[in-house]
Amino acid sequence: MRHLPFTIPRGSDLDDALLRELWSFRASILRHKPETSLDDDFARFSARCRRSDRVLVARHPDGGPGGMLAVVRRRTETFGGRTVGFFPEYLIVSPELRASRLLGVAYLRLLVALLEPYDLLASWFMIGVAYPASFLATSRLTRVWIDGEPGIPAHAQERIDALAEELSGARRDPVARRVTMPTIPGPLRERLLQTPEYQRYLARNPEWQRGFGVMIYAEGTAASVGAGLLRSLRRRALRASAA
Repeated sequence: MRHLPFTIPRGSDLDDALLRELWSFRASILRHKPETSLDDDFARFSARCRRSDRVLVARHPDGGPGGMLAVVRRRTETFGGRTVGFFPEYLIVSPELRASRLLGVAYLRLLVALLEPYDLLASWFMIGVAYPASFLATSRLTRVWIDGEPGIPAHAQERIDALAEELSGARRDPVARRVTMPTIPGPLRERLLQTPEYQRYLARNPEWQRGFGVMIYAEGTAASVGAGLLRSLRRRALRASAA
């Protein structure tokens, strides 16, 4: 594929038709649990997408959705320093695009769209709820911690605990530290099952295939995220040239 059409609208600009299209795309990748109310799930999906600062919508050449990612950005001041929080949700990619270098370019453009001049000197942190595919994708860019795992920095766990209710609602079990999701994820590619990062994830969330996610945390700077995206693009290019 030589061209990947994508747009990065503000969440508040999403109309009902596009939201319904994206929700149906998500359902084609992550099937709903039998007990999930589809009407309630669509209402929640729509509300969370519309509250996002930006939503990446990538499309196949035929015009159908091929990927999406919604991100909320929040600026804070802590101990006299500048901090920006990013809260991604609905990182969903069709199987045909998962190895695409062009998707990495779209993620880089999304990062640029989210940044303000203030952010270039700020430290940042990211918290989200993840199945293993999202955790592994984020781990390619930077160091990622999992809610409740041994060795997680105290400040990272404190931020997760402080924002858990807002980000996951009543779905997070504070004892097991896992989130009950409305969906069931598909299987991972075989090569991913052998990676150390997947084994880390599995140790914290062995029942992910039953529709449980975990909260994840990362931190750094805008420059470090951009560098991680560029490294990911180079790896994809090397794999493509070797194929």
